[in-house]
Amino acid sequence: MWEAKLALEDLEDQQQLIARAKRAVEARGFLDEGALPPQATFTQVVETGGDGDEKAMVAMGVLNTLDTLVTVLEEQRELVAMLEPTLLQLLVGQVLGQSLLEFYEEALSLLYSLSCRGPLSADMWKAFEALYLAFQKDAFDFFTGVSHFCCALCTE
Repeated sequence: MWEAKLALEDLEDQQQLIARAKRAVEARGFLDEGALPPQATFTQVVETGGDGDEKAMVAMGVLNTLDTLVTVLEEQRELVAMLEPTLLQLLVGQVLGQSLLEFYEEALSLLYSLSCRGPLSADMWKAFEALYLAFQKDAFDFFTGVSHFCCALCTE
């Protein structure tokens, strides 16, 4: 009986978390062009002053947090679909587009998480193209991460 009560409380907590995330995603301003918090936060961390190692760790933390969010919301496909364009702009436009090699591992993990949620959007295929170009240029050291993403593309 006690275990069932704990499981029910855990389920209620997860449902509350999902409801809060949905409200945050739907809130005006989060999805507006030009005011995208993940991009703004990542850009601010990468471009502002401070210790290079510290900046890299914080930027990696931002990407890891976004990856965790996508993973937690895996069953909430409509929410992930709303987040996808913003996240892909960050990954393709900034990380891959600017060859920010120190963030490739986290970016590839996030791309993989986005690709595991169902049918792929046209934007995900564009991300594949960008990854292909990055791989040819300088991402060959990240073959394992690239192969996981490519495998997910082939199986969806």
